[in-house]
Amino acid sequence: MTKKIAILLPVAAIAFLMFSCIESDEDDNTGIPSCVITSFAVGDIKSDYATKTINGKDTTYARTISGKNIHFNIDQVNGRITTVDSLAYWVNLKKVVPTINGIGTAYYRKAGTTDDYVFLRSGSDSIDFTSGIELKVVSSDGNYSRDYIVNILKSRYETEALNWEQLKGNSDIQGAHRTLSANGKLYVFAEDAGNSMLTVGTPNDNDVEWGSTTTTNRFVDYKSVTVFNGSFYAIDQNHQLCFSEDGADWSVTTSNVIDRLLAADKTKLYAFDGTSVISTADGTSWEEETAADINNLPQMPVSYAAYALSTNSNLQNVVMTGCNSTLSSTPVWFKMSASSNESDQNWAYINITDDNPYALPVFDYVQMVRYDGVLLAAGKGSADGNYAHIYMSPDNGVTWHVDDNTYRMISGIAGSELPISMTVCGDYIYLIQAGGAVWRGVK
Repeated sequence: MTKKIAILLPVAAIAFLMFSCIESDEDDNTGIPSCVITSFAVGDIKSDYATKTINGKDTTYARTISGKNIHFNIDQVNGRITTVDSLAYWVNLKKVVPTINGIGTAYYRKAGTTDDYVFLRSGSDSIDFTSGIELKVVSSDGNYSRDYIVNILKSRYETEALNWEQLKGNSDIQGAHRTLSANGKLYVFAEDAGNSMLTVGTPNDNDVEWGSTTTTNRFVDYKSVTVFNGSFYAIDQNHQLCFSEDGADWSVTTSNVIDRLLAADKTKLYAFDGTSVISTADGTSWEEETAADINNLPQMPVSYAAYALSTNSNLQNVVMTGCNSTLSSTPVWFKMSASSNESDQNWAYINITDDNPYALPVFDYVQMVRYDGVLLAAGKGSADGNYAHIYMSPDNGVTWHVDDNTYRMISGIAGSELPISMTVCGDYIYLIQAGGAVWRGVK
């Protein structure tokens, strides 16, 4: 039997109860019963996937998304529970079984309605999450409650392939350049007649609004520019580390000689001083990192990606790659980074052996980003030709594969001699070609 309740409370009482409930979570000695959700998960989701046979006939087959691969973020302050990543467009959310852990009794109803709340049997009830649900958690004495909105996000696009659209270009972007994403904007760094140039673009729903190209106040090597904690770092012609908040005004931060900048994560900026890999947390004080196979480090420009582990947001995977003409494949390096020295791991060169033949090909120039939960790389000068494919790594850079059906290269880019740059900003991957052509991809 389904149990329904109608919870009728004056507005002032609701405000008081929500505050009291939050306070009780902070202090179990207040004597106020708690009501809180501490974890949220769902079971496996079965769906029908529509496709075509090799003869072109429509057909469907069952596909199952493992609940173990669906992760949720709980925002206790705003009362929102949302999937960390969007599910594929074809996933059917009409029959989803949630499992909730916390304190109190949970009730639910369709979000945005005034329907009666229904008692929720965690791990048992099958609920329609198509348009989200509202949860109300009630304390053991029935006097206090807390509300949550739960949304399972899905892709807006009816395809599993990376879709590209060409946007408004910017003819100021010429020659080799480097594009980085910071603070919701695109920053394109380049060099012209011995000067450092900067072009900033602001993405919107339909396009990118480009500002005018400006000359920075001092020369920095565009190939070295790296984003760390929302600011920019680069090296100048004297191999001094420079800092900028906006990418245009630069100042020297340290007298240390920096051979090249390598990567950055949320706690450290990494560099090579000609002898060792070094790192800094503040841009001024450096310490040596343990790293073998130093001769296999990539040359600038180095592409890198840093992203939290799905199982532990305090740990980050950091992957970097770039060209090295002495090697038979494009070098890829990896480390697991943590703010505490106990959990921080060393940089490691991913060695390609007979047991792992799926190396990133040799390139004269390569770009790499992380998008859609995988690493994507494209380069110029490989045996397959310039920008012939987008190479995909699902395992943090250990193996690389071509999947042209899912991650296809833009037809106007494949085979081109013009250099490109890639970055990720928001939900999109941006590809910019010398000459000013701009594409945006989404999956």
